[in-house]
Amino acid sequence: MLTTVLALLLAAPRQEPRLLDLEPLAADELMAMAREAPLTNSAREHKLVELFRSAGAAAEDVRSVPLDAELLRPRRDAAVAEVRARMEAERATPDAIAAAITALDARWADLGGNVFTILPGRTKRVIAFAAHYDTARGSPGVVDNWASCTLLVALHRALRDTGHDHTFWFVGFAGQEEGCLGSASWVGKLRDKQGAKIDAVVTLDCAGAAAPKAWWSGSSAGILEVVSDAARRAQVPLEIVDFAGAGSDSSEIKQALLPVASLIGIDPAQAELLHGPRDTIALVDPKRLSQMHVLTLAVAAELDRHPEPLRWDYVQAKLRLGDPASGRKPLAPVPVAWPGRVPPGPPSVTPARDDSDGRSP
Repeated sequence: MLTTVLALLLAAPRQEPRLLDLEPLAADELMAMAREAPLTNSAREHKLVELFRSAGAAAEDVRSVPLDAELLRPRRDAAVAEVRARMEAERATPDAIAAAITALDARWADLGGNVFTILPGRTKRVIAFAAHYDTARGSPGVVDNWASCTLLVALHRALRDTGHDHTFWFVGFAGQEEGCLGSASWVGKLRDKQGAKIDAVVTLDCAGAAAPKAWWSGSSAGILEVVSDAARRAQVPLEIVDFAGAGSDSSEIKQALLPVASLIGIDPAQAELLHGPRDTIALVDPKRLSQMHVLTLAVAAELDRHPEPLRWDYVQAKLRLGDPASGRKPLAPVPVAWPGRVPPGPPSVTPARDDSDGRSP
């Protein structure tokens, strides 16, 4: 009799929590993690590894991956040439130019590696969530971009005991402020078979200062349709915006032909507060940080339901976009103007644009 009962229990499916039933972390927990932002990039790298492990990631599933030296070399040379040309145009002395190049090399020496964490699922299909952990020189970098990194940790913590189909990757990118070096290295190291397993990538930037937004030019039209559905179901405000003159990690990912959504949490009027001493915990609104957290939970659940990469043709057919009977029209962005240096990246990096009809992955 006992043998029969044990056999039935083993044969019964596990009653795991579903992704749609996930309970978000309290705002004070999120704020506590955001408040712990280290000041140096090397300290941030180690802290992010520590946070993932404290969130339940096995030690062997969290690692820091060095950036690709072959990729960095030409980019460093281009950065040096840009500094030299600009300073010569300003008639700087040779000593001043040499000092600036030395400072650039010192920053690059402190880049660190990409922090990578894996959360296995029932299948080997992959959904990736990513955020850069580095900060601009002289900035506490809480909104840009430590708060986003804490949301990666919170998502890992929420997902670890759920029954999800996809394998989830969490990536903390190094060197974004120096020209998206970590994301470029990450996509450059993806082998064909690895890239083919990735159904979607979601990048988070500048979370917590304002209501969530999605950047149109830095995202794939297909995945944004799904993200929009997730936001509506979770009752989280989401505005689809577009702006020019900025680059981000999502641009590097999009250029690698991976479906990507770029989520940001800052308003244009707040852009001047970034990359300087005012980017502190005081800039983080607990309500807005919680909204982005709930959105990431909803997006993870929504993406996990899809068995294929979220490219435009698949999404268009799945959601019957353009079919009068479906009542759905494709999303359209709201153009916005960002003053000065524009988030989520340095203006010297040109964003990948969609095709003329806005329907490329």
